[in-house]
Amino acid sequence: MQKIKWGIRGTGYIANRFAQGLMEDKDSELKAVASRHLAAAKAFSNKYQGDLVFDNFEKMLKEADIDVLYIATPNNYHFAEIMQALDAGIPVLSEKPMVDDHEQFAEVIAKAKEKDLFLMEGMWTRFFPAMKQAAAWVKSGKIGDVINIKADFSYAMDPIKDQPWKAGIINNAGALRDVGIYSLAFADLFFPQKPRKMNYSMIKGNGVDQRIHLFLDYGDAKVAFLSSAFTHHGSSTAEIVGTNGLIQVGPEFWHPDTARIIRNLEVVEEFYQPYQSTGFQFEVAEVVHCLRQGLKESSRYTWQDSERIADIIETIRKDGGIFYDSDNNK
Repeated sequence: MQKIKWGIRGTGYIANRFAQGLMEDKDSELKAVASRHLAAAKAFSNKYQGDLVFDNFEKMLKEADIDVLYIATPNNYHFAEIMQALDAGIPVLSEKPMVDDHEQFAEVIAKAKEKDLFLMEGMWTRFFPAMKQAAAWVKSGKIGDVINIKADFSYAMDPIKDQPWKAGIINNAGALRDVGIYSLAFADLFFPQKPRKMNYSMIKGNGVDQRIHLFLDYGDAKVAFLSSAFTHHGSSTAEIVGTNGLIQVGPEFWHPDTARIIRNLEVVEEFYQPYQSTGFQFEVAEVVHCLRQGLKESSRYTWQDSERIADIIETIRKDGGIFYDSDNNK
C-alpha cells in the first residue's frame, strides 16, 4: 500500500515537533514543505527527508502531489489557509485552534462538505494510547458515573524561548486558545455536551488572557474545573472523578503515557505506554486511517467536538473583552 504523502505549511516549533512524529509513522512520508523563506523550507525538508520545497503556499497547493496538508502557522493564518487548501482539493489537518469564531467554523465545515474532503483540528491529545485507555475505562463504568473533571495546563512562559506571539493579540492568541483548549478538550471527552453555565476568572496582558480559571456546569452536579496560564507552572495532570473512584492522566495530560485508576487513595489499576519521539505519530496514524477509509472526519475528534470547544472559547474571550482583527472585519 502506498504511503500517504504529506505537505506541511510552516517550519516553526510545532511543525518540527509534528514532523518528528510523522517520521515514526510507517504509512506516511513528507512530500512538500512551504515556508515564507525558501532556505527555511529547504532546511526543514532535508531534516525530515522531504522532497519538494516552496516559498509560496499557493504554488505548493497547485504543484505538489500531496494527499493531505498539515497547517502549522500562527492562529490568525489558519482559516484562510484551510479554505485555500480545501478549494485546491486537498484534505486538511489544521493545528489548533482551527478558526477564530463560529462564523469561520461554519465556513470551513461547509467548504469541506462541498469539496467532499477530510478536515480535522489537530487535537493530538485524543489519540494517545493512555488517553484512549482512560476513555475506555470511563465507558466501561470502571469509576461509576463521572461527576467532575479537573485539568490544568499552565506554564511560566519565557518571553524569549517560548514563542512570545502566543501571549499577544497580533496573532489571535492567548492562554485559553493556546493551552486551555487542551483542558477544554479533555473535559469535552467525558462531558460531550454544551455546559449549562460557565464562570471564569481571568487576568489579561498584551490584549489577551494570560491566566484563566474556568468553572463549567453541565447540570446534575456534574462540573469541570479547568485552568490555563502563561504566568506560572501548574500541576499538568488531569483527573476524571467518578462515583466509584477516579482516573488520573499524566504526567502531562495533553501528551500522556500513563493513566491510573485510584480508589480509596490507592492505585488499583495502571496503564503505562511510553512512546518514541514527540507523540504526534498517534495523530498522524488517525489521519492516515481516516483517509484510507474515505472518512471526512475522525470519530475520535469530530467536527461537533471542535465546534463545542470553539464556541466556549469564543464566548469567554468576547465576554472578557478580547477581540481580534477578524472580529472587527465583520
